[in-house]
Amino acid sequence: VHCHLTHRAFEGPTGQDAAVARARAAGLSRVVVNGMEPRSNRDVLALCARHQDVLRPALGIYPLNACANQIDVAEFLSRLAGMALPEAFDVAEELAFIEEAAASGSLAAIGEAGMDKMYGFNDRLFGAQEEVLRELCRIARRHSLPIILHTRGAEAKVFEVLQEERVELADFHCFMGKRKLGKQIADAGYFLSIPTSVMKNEHVQGMCRVLPKENLLTETDAPYQGVDRDDFPNEPKNIPEALASMAEVRGESCDELRDQILQNYDRLFMHRAPARALFNA
Repeated sequence: VHCHLTHRAFEGPTGQDAAVARARAAGLSRVVVNGMEPRSNRDVLALCARHQDVLRPALGIYPLNACANQIDVAEFLSRLAGMALPEAFDVAEELAFIEEAAASGSLAAIGEAGMDKMYGFNDRLFGAQEEVLRELCRIARRHSLPIILHTRGAEAKVFEVLQEERVELADFHCFMGKRKLGKQIADAGYFLSIPTSVMKNEHVQGMCRVLPKENLLTETDAPYQGVDRDDFPNEPKNIPEALASMAEVRGESCDELRDQILQNYDRLFMHRAPARALFNA
C-alpha cells in the first residue's frame, strides 16, 4: 500500500512499466503509488493511468517538502550534510491540486503525508509540517479517503493530530515507533503497513509480531526498505516473499494471513466499493 514507482531508480516510463509487469507476474493486483510533491504527484497520475488494472494513485506532500519554504539553507546544509535541498513550491496551490484530484474520485488515498523530526529539526520547520498534515487530513476527511502517513521520530505527534482532526481512515507506513504506541494506534482503528525489510529487520519483526492481524497491511516503500542495503531498488514484486516472512514471524499460516490482509485492504481502501482482491489467487 505504499511505494514510489516514479522514483528515478525506475528509469522513467520504461523502467516503471517493467516494474509494474514484474508486480503483475508476482500476483499483485493492487499497488498504491504515492506522490510527494508537485512533480511526483503528476507523475503518479500519469503512471497509474497507464496501468489502471493494477495501480492506484495517492497524492500528498512529504514532510521535507511541506517545510521547504521555511528552510534556512545554511542551517539545513550544516544539519543534513549530503542531502539535496528540496525545491520550494506553492503549498497552497498543491493542496488545491490534491483536493481537485480527490473530488474527481480518481484517488485511492491521500499521502504520502506526515511529520518527520529529522527534517523538522526546529519548531518552525516542524510547525510547517504539522500545518500541511492537518490540511491533508481535512482533504482526506472531506472526500472519505484514507491517508497514508510518514511519522519518523514524530509517531506520537502524528497520532495526536489524527485524533484531533477526527480522521477515521489511516495507514501508518513503515512504523518504527515503540510497540506500545503501535498497539495504541491499532486500538484506535488505524492500520500499520509492514515493509519488506521484515525479512531481516528485528524491530519490524517485533512490531509485526505484536500488532493485531486485523490492523496489518503490506508495503515495499519501493525503491527503499529492501532486505539489504544493496537491495536497491526494492520493488512491489517482493511482497509475496515479505508476506511469507510476516507469517513465519507471527507463527501463522501464510494463506490465512494473506486473506486477512486482503480484508484489511478492503476495509481501508474500498470502504465504498465491493470487495476486490489485492493478490490474484
